[in-house]
Amino acid sequence: MGFRADKGQVQVLLLALLILLLAVQLLLGYDAQGGSWGILLAGLLVLGIFCLQLWRYRRVCVERERLKQQLEKSEEHAENLQRDLDRLNAAKGKAAATEDSRGVVQNLAVRVTGDAPDALRASFFQVLAERWELVQGLIFGEEKERGVFTVQASYAYFAEGGVPEPFREGETLTGQVVKENQPLYLSDIPAGYRIIASGLGRAHPSYIFMVPYPGAAGRCVVELAFFKPLELADREAIVSLLGVLSEKERGLTNTGRAE
Repeated sequence: MGFRADKGQVQVLLLALLILLLAVQLLLGYDAQGGSWGILLAGLLVLGIFCLQLWRYRRVCVERERLKQQLEKSEEHAENLQRDLDRLNAAKGKAAATEDSRGVVQNLAVRVTGDAPDALRASFFQVLAERWELVQGLIFGEEKERGVFTVQASYAYFAEGGVPEPFREGETLTGQVVKENQPLYLSDIPAGYRIIASGLGRAHPSYIFMVPYPGAAGRCVVELAFFKPLELADREAIVSLLGVLSEKERGLTNTGRAE
């Protein structure tokens, strides 16, 4: 559209210049003493047409500029509306994902149960294995007297060197999670990380998810290994399930069974 408008303006301007040249030629051919009034009038007429063309050209330029400004404002308004729509859709999507995550947690929470901490944690690991294909899991609990964290529960852990060595807060990646008290999701597994052994062979995990949580007897941290990635909604659901596990662990001391 912009190219057509520019071309039209150029045509108008060229026509005006041609008319001006014709007017100049006619006026130069006028002989005042010879009385060539017809040539004079023709020259003035052509000059008037030239002025009219210039006025038309100016109107075209002004109108084009006005339309250009309107178009820019319309485009800016459309961009603002699109951004608002994107934010609204993102908010709706997040709300829907949160609602779905809550529904998943509610359905799975009833399956986290047991008469003792070991049974309770075993059911937690089993839920994760069935829902998210957990391939290995460890729960470390704090021994306050020694100031270290040791393995208190495990799932499908068959390391050649036995259970992992105790660590202190801030030591190793798991110790850093305890210190910062924030979940950590790893998709780039450090070299030399624990190897998963099973009947199908030995392999390094592809994804690790570590989450701290308050246990019945003190601070705990769970370390979960997967071969498949976890979406954000999945990780949020696992964190929520850990909250359920934590609550039921503490409830064992009062009722003797976590329902």
